[in-house]
Amino acid sequence: MIIWYALRQNYCDAVVRAGGLPILLPHEPEQAAAYLKKIDGLLITGGAFDVDPSIFGASNRHPTVKTKDRRTAFEIAI
Repeated sequence: MIIWYALRQNYCDAVVRAGGLPILLPHEPEQAAAYLKKIDGLLITGGAFDVDPSIFGASNRHPTVKTKDRRTAFEIAI
């Protein structure tokens, strides 16, 4: 399986228009603290996935729920 990242150009364009330098971060929860030492701001984009309902205390998970657990772990860590 090939794993890849994708981002719409308009996100980077908006950061540039606001005077920032877009830096795309891979989903590495272990590196969250190091990333935070290097950046002044953070834009977390949406995606075609769900956050695991158990994070919010749900005990049931609908069969259509599709998660990206490593990405969610990264976003929580950062």
